[in-house]
Amino acid sequence: MDSQSVLEIFKEITRIPRESGHEEKMTAFLQKFAADRGLDCRTDATGNVVITREAAPGKENVPAIVLQSHQDMVCEKNSGCDHDFARDPISYVIEDGWMIAKDTTLGADDGIGIAAATADETEVKRLSKHCGRSEKIAIYIVENADIVSNVCNDVIGDIFGILSGACTVVITASVTKGLDTVTGKLVAVAVSAIISAIIVGGKAALKNLSITKSTELVIMFSKVLAELLPEKRKKKRNENPRK
Repeated sequence: MDSQSVLEIFKEITRIPRESGHEEKMTAFLQKFAADRGLDCRTDATGNVVITREAAPGKENVPAIVLQSHQDMVCEKNSGCDHDFARDPISYVIEDGWMIAKDTTLGADDGIGIAAATADETEVKRLSKHCGRSEKIAIYIVENADIVSNVCNDVIGDIFGILSGACTVVITASVTKGLDTVTGKLVAVAVSAIISAIIVGGKAALKNLSITKSTELVIMFSKVLAELLPEKRKKKRNENPRK
């Protein structure tokens, strides 16, 4: 699947209201998506959707791969914006090659997790053929997209959420030290709002990038890991040792 096809599907998704606890229309979209392609689809009482695609010829005995994501979106909007997340589609624009929402969150998801799930393995191999050790890392990422996606979506996301909250507390305490009660509260609210805007904005920007440049992002990420991770050196074994 190439990045353009991912973007086209995402454009359809932006038209579907899907705030947390009200994902019924998104569930229906996924069910229709599966039905139109003749794919097996199961939905439980909670609304979890499982779509199954049969193995390609010759791959019947290969372990199954699970790509997981959530149906809802973070629903935040600027002050004064009358957008209704329970009813209105997301209004987006393309500016300088970036897909952005002006007054609301865009609803893009999963950062590097989605990039790993949507990257074309053939394209990754072609682009990474001169990367040396990073090639193996890039191929590992796309071949284990289910693991990478879950780790990035859940584990790393939770860690950064905790760290951002802790940083907010530390920064707020430092900035408001010595201020009177009223001023201190106002400054604390302002600092929290700025930090939240930076975190949400940065997350949204990365998600947009992961959709439009998924393959390139995997290549770049693999190069970084190649530099950070120690290389295991194998000892050469002498097949015919001298006695």
